[in-house]
Amino acid sequence: MRRGIFGLVLCLYSMTCGVECIYTQNRGEGVLHPYLIDLLEKTIEDQDGNDLLDDGYLEELEAFLWQMMQKGLEPNAITARKMEEIGLLDHFETVMFTGYIEKYGIPFSKAELRMIPGIDTFKLRVISEFMNYGEGGKSQGLVSRHVIRSSVVPESKKGYTPVTITEYEKNPEGRYLGNPVMVNWQSRMEIPGRASAIVTMERDPGEKSVDFFSAGVGFKSDRLLRNLVVGSYTAREGQGLVLWNGFSLNTGSDPSTMVKNDYDPAPYGSADENRAFNGIASTFGFGKFTVDLMLSSRGVDARIIPEGYTSLLKTGLHNTPLLRERKRNLWQNMGAATITFERDGLKAGIVLAALKESHFYAGRDSMEKKVALVAGKNRGNLSFHWKGVYKKIILYGEVALDVCKSVAVTSGLSWRFRDNSLVTIDLGYRDKGFSSPMSTLKPKGSEGCPTATVAYKKHVWNGCTLTLQGVLGKKYHYFSFRLSGPAGSKHGITVQGTSSNERILGRVDYRLKAGRSIELHTRCQLATAPGGNIGYNLHQEAIAGLPSKGLQFGARISCFSAESWSTRLYSYERDLLYQFRTAMMYGKGYRWYINIRKSFSGRVDFWFKYGAFLYTDRDKIGDGNETIVGRVKSEIKVQLRLML
Repeated sequence: MRRGIFGLVLCLYSMTCGVECIYTQNRGEGVLHPYLIDLLEKTIEDQDGNDLLDDGYLEELEAFLWQMMQKGLEPNAITARKMEEIGLLDHFETVMFTGYIEKYGIPFSKAELRMIPGIDTFKLRVISEFMNYGEGGKSQGLVSRHVIRSSVVPESKKGYTPVTITEYEKNPEGRYLGNPVMVNWQSRMEIPGRASAIVTMERDPGEKSVDFFSAGVGFKSDRLLRNLVVGSYTAREGQGLVLWNGFSLNTGSDPSTMVKNDYDPAPYGSADENRAFNGIASTFGFGKFTVDLMLSSRGVDARIIPEGYTSLLKTGLHNTPLLRERKRNLWQNMGAATITFERDGLKAGIVLAALKESHFYAGRDSMEKKVALVAGKNRGNLSFHWKGVYKKIILYGEVALDVCKSVAVTSGLSWRFRDNSLVTIDLGYRDKGFSSPMSTLKPKGSEGCPTATVAYKKHVWNGCTLTLQGVLGKKYHYFSFRLSGPAGSKHGITVQGTSSNERILGRVDYRLKAGRSIELHTRCQLATAPGGNIGYNLHQEAIAGLPSKGLQFGARISCFSAESWSTRLYSYERDLLYQFRTAMMYGKGYRWYINIRKSFSGRVDFWFKYGAFLYTDRDKIGDGNETIVGRVKSEIKVQLRLML
């Protein structure tokens, strides 16, 4: 009876401002360690502001970090391949890490692990939170996580009156088919190293019912059939020119991130409706050879006319009769095969992928028209990729060809010196119109001309790290630098800047750790663009806690001014568990939020977040049916976690 009443209260509450329930068999702390939050923030904010990571990537990244926290690294099972899958360390750091364990045995504490030479200090601190220390490690059984998220669009947003198609034709303003409640449900279950399953369902605001469903099951073994995935899955092959629809930690300005680490297909873990392959994927091991075979059949949103489809739609929203009409009406059937040889530091392979669409392309894009003229409804790619290690040098690359014989190339070397500094040089080229519909990785620079990328990283003095990166093309340039203070010190200062064709960005961060449970963070951001436009963002943040009371608190206030789109600024915000927020500062005004977490008896956790924008340069926010009358746009999030 009590449980029924409690469930009813949760349902009613979710209809008013949102609730998230999480049930897990793991009785651990279950929260991301501060160093993992730092890694998430660093991964996001290392991106050029013109091309931030998409939501689906961030969902997968945060879920990945959560899984690592739950199952940890088994000291007796650490291999170079395992460390590559994690993606935090480059090849040379992986060799130092596994070599230390082979020579001296399993570290017994974080302090010992952080003394391993030849590895970036920040990376060691992150890895130290994944380790299970001491002889033998911990036994790993079934680990599961079940998440329900629900929230509602504020009442000040209009247009969410459910309508029929006839009513829609009479009154297009009342266009939404359902109520404004958003629901996302996901279950993850895993027997580490053996089996995993992910089920995701989502309903966006204004949609009629559960609109997106994804499910995938994966199995691993040490036999001939090394890996098998049925359902929705991700594939990551070579350097990503042909086949890559999953996330990768190989991103950002760090030189080690330019070399992609491909690995076996895995169940799809994002609510992004456009990236998952659906079907079956298998990996076979034949000594030094590995063979991947993949089949997929999926529907994607597109505008269809009698002659064919004119464009793809990637919002994932189906909350109007028109959008619902365009849902999954272009069918894509994919087949792919890869062969990889790996021995003594050399890895080379071939990727062959073919795609057949249910309709011809009938849009205005001249490059797509060229492909359609040659191949009709078919698309396809063939590539050869390699990665070789010689002493302190990694040579890597991939050459790809599409169905119209257009070429794409990426090739480079990564060189680590005796003082542990690292230089990576990457050369890339893509023909105009090179078609690669089975890869979600975006190329650097512009098509039709060569692009060179050079990155350098060095520990300069007292644990400070300098990172430089430059991207040069015929009509494109991008430069960045980052100087950060010692990891783990009381005073942390980071200075960084970027310059591209569109704008120049600069940022200074100062972090003060005042005791074990208090941190103050001050930030200044500046952006300039052609025409004399200048944007800025200043914020002050405080993060505090009372561990003995199970209480954590975070608050931030910022003022910003960015009158043009090219001077907009982004800032990562701490959010609820398993959620993230990147706030965009555009216009003039203020942004603030508070975030509170309270733990009760180690089995119940409660989160509350309130955030708001106050704009001083406008009297309404948004346009059309999404207009908010007034200067304030606010949000309230509540999360409740029960550990049973």
